[in-house]
Amino acid sequence: AEPLVLRPKVQPVPLAGEKLYFGSMNDYVINYTKQYMASHNRTLHTVRDRSTKRFSLIDNILTKHNIPKELKYLAVIESALNHNAVSPVGAVGPWQFMESTARLMGLTVNAKRDDRKDWYKSTNAAAKYLNYLYGQLDDWLLVVAAYNSGPTPVQRAIRRTGSKSFWDIRKYLPKETQGHVLAFIATASIFEKLHSYIGNAIPGDFKFYQDD
Repeated sequence: AEPLVLRPKVQPVPLAGEKLYFGSMNDYVINYTKQYMASHNRTLHTVRDRSTKRFSLIDNILTKHNIPKELKYLAVIESALNHNAVSPVGAVGPWQFMESTARLMGLTVNAKRDDRKDWYKSTNAAAKYLNYLYGQLDDWLLVVAAYNSGPTPVQRAIRRTGSKSFWDIRKYLPKETQGHVLAFIATASIFEKLHSYIGNAIPGDFKFYQDD
């Protein structure tokens, strides 16, 4: 049996409306989330239908690895929960692993078998990779950035700015990575706070945060 390791408390995943985390960027994040929902409603609706089958498996695996369940929304923006998804650069599966990273995380990728398409195996590998990135970065938005670009550009931006805030390092990250992090925040916020409105318009009086 593996020795029991007591891990430090993991930070929660910030959602739109959490002023303590986002500070002066809070209104920007809320507006981005509203616009994202309006422009991606059809895809979000499709994903919600798929999610009934997939989220419980992902939740169980993430919990086992001490990762917040909200990280399941990374698979939503990576692949729209399509296990056969293939990106233009060759990333495969619901978690969009490149071959090299997949093998590093213990997946088999060869002519006969590609574990990246296997929900159970690829989600376990994703959880291992997310834990590895969190161990380096200690902030989930930076983890999402590193998941997209690889850890090196994120570490470089941190060194350049002396900050571990996504908003401070954002302009030094690849454009695609900047968009990826914002899409993650929006998607997680929509599924957690606006789930019942997916496929419809958000009511004008909806509040993302509790009044102080």
